[in-house]
Amino acid sequence: WSPALNSGSGVFNVLEDVEGIYTYTHSDPICGDLSAEVKVIFSSDLNPGINTEVVICDDLVEIDLFRALKGNPTPNGFWSPELASGTNIYNKNLDLESKYNYVLIDRDCGTLQATVSLVNSVKPNSGINGELEICEFADTVNLFDYLGGEPDEGGIWSPSLPNGIFNPSQNSSGIYSYTIDNGICGRATSTVNVEVVRNSELNN
Repeated sequence: WSPALNSGSGVFNVLEDVEGIYTYTHSDPICGDLSAEVKVIFSSDLNPGINTEVVICDDLVEIDLFRALKGNPTPNGFWSPELASGTNIYNKNLDLESKYNYVLIDRDCGTLQATVSLVNSVKPNSGINGELEICEFADTVNLFDYLGGEPDEGGIWSPSLPNGIFNPSQNSSGIYSYTIDNGICGRATSTVNVEVVRNSELNN
């Protein structure tokens, strides 16, 4: 197809592809190229936008759902279910649904709509800085247990420690950072200061 469709195949998506003439060409080594055209005309100028997922952090109370919609939607539609504000503003203390449909009514095409899905997230908690003094011959430990507070699990250690396991016979003393990244809701980092106590030889 020329121009190429966003699907990468012959599937036309009215929300992603534009109207116009699309040429389908078949090549044959003996007979050459044969082409046919499809002319696409939109019977409506209305665009509800593209389905969108919005992450809402715990400190965010309001968000404009119309601005959150992707795909250049046409204004003056309505929301289903209706928002408490009666406008495009979602308030997490008043609006309790996790999905809201932006709806446009077209005389020829009927109901057009796009969905905004809301996903709640929180600010990350990496805990409180900690310290560890450990003998070089001691068993392995999980540095996560040496963070204070109530850190979220699933973070990343730097320098890298597989699953946060510290082996005093292999890993060196130093500051090990634990980072939790919650995307747009931010990231948090705490550290564990590790001192590996080496064996001291005794001489007569």
